[in-house]
Amino acid sequence: MQKITQHIFAHIAALSRHQFALATALLLLLSFCIPSASFAQVDTSKMSITIAPPLYQLTIAPGTLWKSTLRVVNTNPYPLIVHTTVADFHPNGETGNAVFDNLSHGSAVDTRLMSGWITLPSGDITVLPDRSYEIPFSIMVPVNADPGGHYGAIMVGTLPPDISQGSGASVGSMLTSLIFLRVPGEVVEEGLIRDFYTAKDIVPTPEQSFALRFENKGNVHLVPQGEIVITNMWGKTRGTIKVNEASSFGNVLPGSTRKFAFEWKGEESLFDIGRYKAEAVLSYGEENKQSAVRTTYFWIIPWGKVGATLFTIVFLIWFFTWSIRRYIRRALQLEREHLFGTAAEEPKVVPHEVAHAPHAKPRHHEATSPRLTLELLKRPLILGAAELSKGGVRAAHVSHAKAVHGKHRQHTSYIEWAKRYRMFILFVFVFIFGCALVGWYFAEVFQEERTYQVTEIRPKG
Repeated sequence: MQKITQHIFAHIAALSRHQFALATALLLLLSFCIPSASFAQVDTSKMSITIAPPLYQLTIAPGTLWKSTLRVVNTNPYPLIVHTTVADFHPNGETGNAVFDNLSHGSAVDTRLMSGWITLPSGDITVLPDRSYEIPFSIMVPVNADPGGHYGAIMVGTLPPDISQGSGASVGSMLTSLIFLRVPGEVVEEGLIRDFYTAKDIVPTPEQSFALRFENKGNVHLVPQGEIVITNMWGKTRGTIKVNEASSFGNVLPGSTRKFAFEWKGEESLFDIGRYKAEAVLSYGEENKQSAVRTTYFWIIPWGKVGATLFTIVFLIWFFTWSIRRYIRRALQLEREHLFGTAAEEPKVVPHEVAHAPHAKPRHHEATSPRLTLELLKRPLILGAAELSKGGVRAAHVSHAKAVHGKHRQHTSYIEWAKRYRMFILFVFVFIFGCALVGWYFAEVFQEERTYQVTEIRPKG
C-alpha cells in the first residue's frame, strides 16, 4: 500500500503545471453535472393533490348497491402513489368539524357501520404527473339498515393513517370526501334554534357579532337555511345575513348542535341609532319543510353623538319655551298699550278699601287684565309685518298711543327693524333649523336601504 501511494504521488509530481490545472477543472465540472442522491428526493411539503367531489349527498334504499367513482388529480410534475381509506365520522363539538374513527382499507369490518358498507379497490394507486385517476367504489346498504342518516368518508393521501390508533386517528395528511347517506323509512326531521344571541348588548358603532345554535333532534341530518334580518327601531332593514345559502356544508348531524357565527357591519349614520332587532328565520327538512324563528335585540348608542344630540334637543326645547313666553308677554304688553294708552304701566290692582269707598271713582282700566285670545296673539305679528311693509319702524321713544292717533311718526332703517325684532327673527331661524333637523332625522331612519357587510365566521380545521 505504501508503494502504491508513493507511485501515485510520483505521477502527480511528474505532471506539469498546465496539466495539473486542466485535471482539477475537469473534476469540478463532473461534480456539478452529476447530482447526488439527496438532490433527487421529492419535497413532499410542496405536493399538490385534489379530489372531487368533496361531498356526496345520497338517498339509497335498503338492499341497494350504489356505484360511483372518486377523481384524484395530480398537478405535480412527478407521479404520486396514493392510499385510500374508509371511515365513519361524528361531529366534533359545535364547530361543524368531524372526528374520524373505525378506519379501514375498504374491507367490510362491521356492516352495522357506514364504513362497513363502502368497498374500495385494494393496494396502492399511482397517479401520473398532471393527470387524474378515477377510483371506483361502491356502497351496499344492508337490508336491515336503520332508517335515517348514516355518515362515512373516503380518505385519499400519500401517507396512510395508522389504523391501529382506532377512534380519533390522525388524518392530517389525507384529503376527505364525506358521504351523507339517507336511508328511507321512518325518518324523523325535527330541529330548533336553541340559542340566538349577540356578542354585546350595546355597541357604539353599527358592528355586531351574531351566534346561532341549531339543534337536530331527529335521526337524519338537516341543513337549516334562511336568513337573519336586522332592522332599526323604525322597522327599516339594515342588513340581511344569508344562512347556508347555496351551501352543502351546513349539515347538522342527528343528536348534535351546530353553531353558526356571523359578523355584521352597517353604514354609520348620525341618527340611525337606538334599539335594533335581529330575527332569524330558518327552514329545514326534505320530506316535510318546517321552520324555526328566534329574535334578539341590541342597542347602537354612539355616546358622543347621543350626548350632542340630547344637548341640542334640550336647548331647542328651552329656547322654544322661553321664546313663546316672551312672545306672549309682548302680546299682552301691546294689548295693555292699546287699552290703557301707555306702554310702561302695568295693570294695577285697586286696593279693596279704595275700590269700595263711598266716593271712589271707578277705575276699571286699572283693575282689568287683558285676556289671552287668538287675536291678541296675532297682534305682534301684524304690527311687525305692517312696520316692515312701510320700510321702517317707529322710533323707540314714540309710544303706541301717539302712533295710533297719527302724532309724530319717525321711520328708521331696516337694520333697526331687525334689531327691534331680533328675538323674533332668532326664533324663526331656530324653528326652521329644528324642523330641518327633524326632517333630516326621519329621512335618515326611514331610508329603505343602506350598505352593509356580512362575514361568516368558519371554524378552523
